[in-house]
Amino acid sequence: MYTCLFLIIQFLFLFSLIRQVVIANAGICIVKSLLETSADEWDKLFEVNMRGVFLCYREAAKVMIKQDKGGKIIGACSTAGYKGYPMIGHYSATKWGVRGLTQAAAQE
Repeated sequence: MYTCLFLIIQFLFLFSLIRQVVIANAGICIVKSLLETSADEWDKLFEVNMRGVFLCYREAAKVMIKQDKGGKIIGACSTAGYKGYPMIGHYSATKWGVRGLTQAAAQE
């Protein structure tokens, strides 16, 4: 899955189809209480929702730096990244993480 993401990003930049903007918008959600959420489900949500965004940021930034033309990397997080909701607490946690990651990456 992630190899495909990297190849798509590199292809788009290589052929100048996208030069200045990348939007990282990854997300899956399981509607279930925290008490019913298994550790495997928790891990899967963080793998897709957080790791997917992190890898997109990293690979897009590498290409933008190499091209020396700047650009914008946008992370989409949903309203769950601003307020926790019942039955999707695990999803809210990943989206709050996307906000924190985005803010830290912007300072780097």
